[in-house]
Amino acid sequence: MSRADAGFTVIEALVIVLGVSILAAIAVPSLRAAEDGWALETAAADVAARLSEARTNALKRNRPTWVLLTNSTRTLQLQVLGGPGPGIVDVGAPAYLPPRVAFVFPTSTLQVSFDAMGRPINGAGIVTAQSVQVRHVRSLQVRQVTAETTGRITIN
Repeated sequence: MSRADAGFTVIEALVIVLGVSILAAIAVPSLRAAEDGWALETAAADVAARLSEARTNALKRNRPTWVLLTNSTRTLQLQVLGGPGPGIVDVGAPAYLPPRVAFVFPTSTLQVSFDAMGRPINGAGIVTAQSVQVRHVRSLQVRQVTAETTGRITIN
Protein backbone atom coordinates (compact mmCIF):
# COMPACT_ATOMS: atom_id res chain seq x y z
CA MET A 1 0.00 0.00 0.00
CA SER A 2 1.47 3.35 -1.00
CA ARG A 3 1.50 6.45 1.21
CA ALA A 4 -1.06 8.18 -1.06
CA ASP A 5 -3.60 5.44 -0.29
CA ALA A 6 -3.03 5.42 3.49
CA GLY A 7 -5.22 8.50 4.38
CA PHE A 8 -4.48 11.17 7.00
CA THR A 9 -1.78 10.87 9.61
CA VAL A 10 -2.55 11.62 13.25
CA ILE A 11 -0.65 14.92 13.02
CA GLU A 12 -2.66 16.04 9.98
CA ALA A 13 -5.95 15.17 11.70
CA LEU A 14 -4.90 17.09 14.84
CA VAL A 15 -4.01 20.16 12.75
CA ILE A 16 -7.47 20.07 11.11
CA VAL A 17 -9.24 19.68 14.48
CA LEU A 18 -7.17 22.56 15.91
CA GLY A 19 -8.07 24.79 12.95
CA VAL A 20 -11.79 24.04 13.27
CA SER A 21 -11.62 24.69 17.04
CA ILE A 22 -10.01 28.10 16.51
CA LEU A 23 -12.66 29.06 13.94
CA ALA A 24 -15.44 27.98 16.32
CA ALA A 25 -13.92 30.00 19.18
CA ILE A 26 -13.94 33.08 16.95
CA ALA A 27 -17.46 32.51 15.57
CA VAL A 28 -19.40 31.74 18.78
CA PRO A 29 -19.21 35.25 20.33
CA SER A 30 -20.23 36.79 17.00
CA LEU A 31 -23.21 34.46 16.73
CA ARG A 32 -24.25 35.22 20.31
CA ALA A 33 -24.07 38.98 19.68
CA ALA A 34 -26.13 38.54 16.51
CA GLU A 35 -28.75 36.55 18.43
CA ASP A 36 -28.91 39.24 21.15
CA GLY A 37 -29.35 41.96 18.53
CA TRP A 38 -32.06 39.97 16.76
CA ALA A 39 -34.00 39.45 20.00
CA LEU A 40 -33.83 43.16 20.86
CA GLU A 41 -34.89 44.29 17.37
CA THR A 42 -37.75 41.78 17.41
CA ALA A 43 -38.96 43.09 20.77
CA ALA A 44 -38.80 46.72 19.59
CA ALA A 45 -40.69 45.82 16.41
CA ASP A 46 -43.37 43.99 18.46
CA VAL A 47 -43.85 47.03 20.71
CA ALA A 48 -44.05 49.34 17.68
CA ALA A 49 -46.60 47.04 16.01
CA ARG A 50 -48.81 46.96 19.13
CA LEU A 51 -48.65 50.76 19.49
CA SER A 52 -49.59 51.16 15.84
CA GLU A 53 -52.43 48.66 16.28
CA ALA A 54 -53.71 50.59 19.32
CA ARG A 55 -53.69 53.85 17.38
CA THR A 56 -55.55 52.24 14.48
CA ASN A 57 -58.14 50.78 16.86
CA ALA A 58 -58.65 54.17 18.51
CA LEU A 59 -59.41 55.70 15.13
CA LYS A 60 -61.55 52.78 13.98
CA ARG A 61 -63.63 52.48 17.15
CA ASN A 62 -63.64 56.23 17.94
CA ARG A 63 -62.78 55.55 21.58
CA PRO A 64 -59.64 55.53 23.73
CA THR A 65 -57.38 52.51 23.44
CA TRP A 66 -54.13 51.61 25.09
CA VAL A 67 -51.37 49.05 25.26
CA LEU A 68 -50.81 47.59 28.72
CA LEU A 69 -47.16 46.55 29.23
CA THR A 70 -46.50 44.22 32.17
CA ASN A 71 -42.98 43.76 33.55
CA SER A 72 -43.54 40.51 35.46
CA THR A 73 -44.98 38.57 32.50
CA ARG A 74 -43.16 40.58 29.80
CA THR A 75 -46.42 40.96 27.86
CA LEU A 76 -48.10 43.61 25.71
CA GLN A 77 -51.90 43.63 25.66
CA LEU A 78 -54.04 45.90 23.50
CA GLN A 79 -57.12 47.10 25.40
CA VAL A 80 -60.12 49.30 24.63
CA LEU A 81 -63.16 50.54 26.53
CA GLY A 82 -65.99 48.08 25.83
CA GLY A 83 -69.34 48.76 24.11
CA PRO A 84 -72.01 50.72 25.97
CA GLY A 85 -70.78 49.58 29.40
CA PRO A 86 -67.72 50.69 31.35
CA GLY A 87 -65.88 47.38 30.83
CA ILE A 88 -62.39 46.99 29.40
CA VAL A 89 -62.01 44.62 26.47
CA ASP A 90 -58.75 42.87 25.55
CA VAL A 91 -58.23 43.02 21.79
CA GLY A 92 -56.48 39.89 20.57
CA ALA A 93 -54.03 37.68 22.39
CA PRO A 94 -51.16 39.21 24.38
CA ALA A 95 -47.75 39.46 22.74
CA TYR A 96 -44.68 38.25 24.63
CA LEU A 97 -41.17 39.68 24.54
CA PRO A 98 -38.41 37.33 23.37
CA PRO A 99 -36.32 35.58 26.06
CA ARG A 100 -33.72 37.77 27.80
CA VAL A 101 -35.46 41.01 26.75
CA ALA A 102 -37.27 43.16 29.34
CA PHE A 103 -39.08 46.46 29.56
CA VAL A 104 -37.31 49.43 31.15
CA PHE A 105 -39.72 51.24 33.47
CA PRO A 106 -39.80 51.40 37.27
CA THR A 107 -43.38 50.24 37.87
CA SER A 108 -44.91 46.80 37.39
CA THR A 109 -47.08 48.01 34.49
CA LEU A 110 -47.06 50.83 31.97
CA GLN A 111 -50.00 52.02 29.90
CA VAL A 112 -49.44 53.79 26.58
CA SER A 113 -52.76 55.41 25.69
CA PHE A 114 -54.32 56.91 22.56
CA ASP A 115 -57.37 59.17 22.51
CA ALA A 116 -60.32 58.64 20.17
CA MET A 117 -58.48 60.64 17.49
CA GLY A 118 -55.42 58.34 17.61
CA ARG A 119 -53.15 60.80 19.42
CA PRO A 120 -50.90 59.54 22.24
CA ILE A 121 -51.95 60.92 25.63
CA ASN A 122 -50.51 60.82 29.13
CA GLY A 123 -52.39 59.88 32.32
CA ALA A 124 -53.94 63.36 32.55
CA GLY A 125 -55.33 63.13 29.00
CA ILE A 126 -52.85 65.65 27.57
CA VAL A 127 -51.58 64.91 24.06
CA THR A 128 -47.86 64.15 24.39
CA ALA A 129 -45.35 61.73 22.92
CA GLN A 130 -45.19 58.36 24.72
CA SER A 131 -42.07 56.17 24.85
CA VAL A 132 -41.29 52.58 25.81
CA GLN A 133 -37.78 51.18 26.27
CA VAL A 134 -36.76 47.54 25.92
CA ARG A 135 -33.37 46.21 27.03
CA HIS A 136 -31.51 42.99 26.38
CA VAL A 137 -30.44 41.67 29.79
CA ARG A 138 -27.18 40.09 28.60
CA SER A 139 -25.83 42.77 26.24
CA LEU A 140 -27.59 45.70 28.02
CA GLN A 141 -28.42 47.25 24.66
CA VAL A 142 -31.57 49.41 24.69
CA ARG A 143 -34.11 50.36 22.02
CA GLN A 144 -36.71 53.08 22.50
CA VAL A 145 -40.08 52.98 20.75
CA THR A 146 -41.87 56.33 20.61
CA ALA A 147 -45.43 57.22 19.65
CA GLU A 148 -45.09 60.82 18.51
CA THR A 149 -47.92 63.37 18.73
CA THR A 150 -48.30 63.17 14.95
CA GLY A 151 -49.13 59.46 15.27
CA ARG A 152 -45.81 58.29 13.85
CA ILE A 153 -44.23 55.31 15.64
CA THR A 154 -40.40 55.31 15.65
CA ILE A 155 -37.72 52.94 16.92
CA ASN A 156 -34.42 54.39 18.13
